[in-house]
Amino acid sequence: LQLYEQAASIMERGGQPVPVDWYRRAIDLAQRVGNPAKATELSQQLVRGYPSARNWRDVLNYYRDIGNPDPIAALDSWRLQSATGALFGETDYRDYAQAAAAAQQPGEVVRVIEAGRAANMLDGTNDVINGLLRTAQRTADAARGRLDQRATAAQGAATGADALAVADDYLGFGNYAQAAALYRTALEKGGVDAALVNSRLGMALALIGSPAEARAALDQVGGDRGWMARFWGIYADSLPIPAANAVTPAGE
Repeated sequence: LQLYEQAASIMERGGQPVPVDWYRRAIDLAQRVGNPAKATELSQQLVRGYPSARNWRDVLNYYRDIGNPDPIAALDSWRLQSATGALFGETDYRDYAQAAAAAQQPGEVVRVIEAGRAANMLDGTNDVINGLLRTAQRTADAARGRLDQRATAAQGAATGADALAVADDYLGFGNYAQAAALYRTALEKGGVDAALVNSRLGMALALIGSPAEARAALDQVGGDRGWMARFWGIYADSLPIPAANAVTPAGE
């Protein structure tokens, strides 16, 4: 690993890109010596330099397998995998849908399964997926219908807890602009986990194509939330910067 880092430094000083196979070899070495933090750091360097769908899928699978993320970070990793076009096969869509169901996001469960079927990754014969979809469909419409009312009530709450909860639900339904606005309200009112709120705010802003604002929010995230925030920051950095007079897209 030390020799790899020396070689990579020489390449970078010479203005040359570090070969993709070097990153893969170094990640494998870090795993072998039991250094998950170094492996994750190298994984982030890999997708920054080579942001292919295959690489995003590999590093996020590794993060979930080895990084032992809590359910919040695990769900956010699936969201990132979807945003980078790195969902492949029935297992990815099933596991993502299960993570969304565990987070009580029925709208997201429906969106994930419908996307999997549209991509011909799900064929409608998997009983687990069909069960998830039936359960989510029963609750998604009612939950969506209450969102705006809950958002209005959250504006008058004493703390940002209600705004955070509604923002999470907007995010699950794919209403990213509304989610971003409520995450900002949650931060202003306080009484919430600022690292979590900033990480979700950064995600929502990235998903509506506002990379600079997304990076500003994600850069404030440290601690246990920092690893996933840095992955999302790499994705935000890969997005085109909107023209000064561009209209930021809202909603889905």
